[in-house]
Parts: sequence; C-alpha cells; structure tokens
Amino acid sequence: MGKYERKRERKPRKVLLIGLAVVLTVVLCLVLAAGILLGRIKRADNSLPWLTQEDLDRLLGRETEAVPDDAVITDGVEFDNLNGELIGAEDGIFNVLLIGQDRRPGEGRTRSDAMILCTINKKEKTITMTSFLRDLYVEIPGYLSNRLNVPYVLGGMELLDQTLELNYGVHVDANIEVDFSGFESVIDALGGVDVYLTEEEADYINNRSSDRIAESYFDYTEGVQRLTGEAALEYSRIRYLDSDFGRTGRQRAVLTAVIESCRNAGASELTAMATKLLPMVTTDMTNTQILSCILEYASILKDCTIVTQRIPVDGSYYNAYIDGMAVLVADREENYNFLKETLSPEK
Repeated sequence: MGKYERKRERKPRKVLLIGLAVVLTVVLCLVLAAGILLGRIKRADNSLPWLTQEDLDRLLGRETEAVPDDAVITDGVEFDNLNGELIGAEDGIFNVLLIGQDRRPGEGRTRSDAMILCTINKKEKTITMTSFLRDLYVEIPGYLSNRLNVPYVLGGMELLDQTLELNYGVHVDANIEVDFSGFESVIDALGGVDVYLTEEEADYINNRSSDRIAESYFDYTEGVQRLTGEAALEYSRIRYLDSDFGRTGRQRAVLTAVIESCRNAGASELTAMATKLLPMVTTDMTNTQILSCILEYASILKDCTIVTQRIPVDGSYYNAYIDGMAVLVADREENYNFLKETLSPEK
C-alpha cells in the first residue's frame, strides 16, 4: 500500500507542473506575439536636426496671404503667462497627441496638418478628443511666434509638445503620427468607417473622384455612409465648404468611427487589425510604454464615453493678420480653463 500511496502523492505535483508549463508557454507566446506586432511600429527619428529660424523663413517663403475681412492687422501679440498646474499630468490620465502629417512621397518632416489630443481618463471611463486648429498663433520656444502647425517641422514631436504646454498648459505623454497614405490604409484595414454626410459633403467627395478611374469613383448620398480610406481622407480634408473649424470636426467624426469599430471587434479581429495598422504609424513610445498603457487603459475601451471638442472654444479668439499671415489669436487663460475643466479628473 505504501508505494501506491506514494504514486498517488506524485500525481498532483505532476499535474501542477504540466499546468505551470502550459501557462508559461501561453504567456511566452503572447509576449512573442506582442513583440512581433510592436516591432512593426515605426519609431520617431529624434536624430533629425532642428531647423533654425532662418531655415524656417526659407522653407515658408513668407508669402503674403489675403487679409480676412474681419482680421485685426497687427505687428504681433503680447501673450500672458499661464500660472496653473499642468493638465493631464495626474494619475489615471493618459494624453496622446495624434499628429496628421501633410507629407508627400520623398519628403521628410513637414508641418503638422492635424493635431488631436486624445485624453484617456481611466476613472471616468472617457476618451476625449480635442482638436487644436493649425492656424492658432502661438509662442514657439526658441523661435518667433507662428502658427501651431510650424513647431513640428522645426523640432518634431518634442517641440510641438513643448509648444502646447507653453501656450495651453497641456501635458503630453506620448505622440502618434500618421501620414495621409497611412490614414487611407488604416481606414481600409478596418473595412471602412460609417460617417454621417451632409448633401454638400457627399457631393464634394463624389466630385473629387470624378476624374479618377472607375474603381475609385464615389457615389455617396446624404446620410450615414460607409467610407473607404480614400473617401474618408477626402472627407477629413474638406475645408472650403465651411472652414478649418468644420474640417477638424470631420476629423474627429472619423476617429470616433474608428474607435467604435475597434471596441466592437473581437480579440482575433483586433490582432488582425493591429498587424495591418501598426506599420503605418510612427511613435515616440517604447514597447514597454505601449504595453504598460494597454494593460492600464484597454479595459475601458468597451464601454467608455467618447467626447469631442476643439481649441479655440467659441468666443475665445479673434482673426488677426500678422507678418503676412492670417491667423487665430486665442485667449490663453479662457482656453486653458476650458481644458482644465474638461480633461482633468474630478477631485
């Protein structure tokens, strides 16, 4: 009886070891899979030299623009300093700046065509997308004041983050850049996105496709439409139907549709999407930071509330004409207070 009892005692230990081996194998496979996926992401090239003020002047050419009818013509603006605490530096908040790059094949770093701060609030389970209009007239650390889309070409993600912090008190944790060709591919990888089109927007997209080959011809109508990557890009770039205010609203509508597509997808679908999408983005985040962010914030994606807004807020800015440029001059304090109220967690 003794030897049979000893054999029965070994079985639990054997089962435990097998179970542990299975768990370790699964964990190892997940780590390897994550490593392979994350290895597809492009990393921001921080070795690129920053441009000088003289480089910028040559690049922009200082072409004189038309003076808007309601613009205040001035030689410059005296900015007030912000004295409040940084927005988004609190625990449970993750601020990632999404940068749309107006870059064509063969070009290097150019001006940022779109800047949307995506604020993930773990406690309140919200994702807030805040567009910063590219024509905002801002102080740029170490340079003359200019439009907000200029810091990116001067000093990349780092200088753009510093500019947002200086002018609007926003702390940026990380940056993700997608150029226009990548934007189309992202939407197509999702199978398109559903967006409501007005009659004017539908006509605009259809007319933009009229000279293309038959396969690219669009025939959208008013209402909720499934947009391809190419159509979503045209929609996101519409400006002349209204203004840049309307354009940034369309960009947020597309991003909201992307988030909705992702939160309704299963694990296998998300993995397939990630395989296609990750090579199309550039970030300054390390693999460790990405994994840490996913572990901390991914759980709120399924049932989070999506909020969209933009800077400057209504009534907080005026049109100005400065140094040959038509720009928006915003009240720093008013916009800072708005961001503080909407992006900081409740105390």
